[in-house]
Amino acid sequence: MPGFTLTSRTSAPVEEVWKLLFDPTRFPEWWAGVETVRTEGPDRYTMWPDGYPDFPMPQSLRTEQDAGRVTVSC
Repeated sequence: MPGFTLTSRTSAPVEEVWKLLFDPTRFPEWWAGVETVRTEGPDRYTMWPDGYPDFPMPQSLRTEQDAGRVTVSC
């Protein structure tokens, strides 16, 4: 299965970064190209890219707070 991993560093408090990553409805605040997100359940949501209102992209979100990991899957 194709995939990629992104790693970044910031001086922001870890709690604030975790809040951004854990809540898909906040993805448009920081994820370039994401226009709208609608949650479908505790770990499922649909994302619409900028400029493509007729192209919904179902996604899932898995968080592992102890490991400091967030996994976004298409």
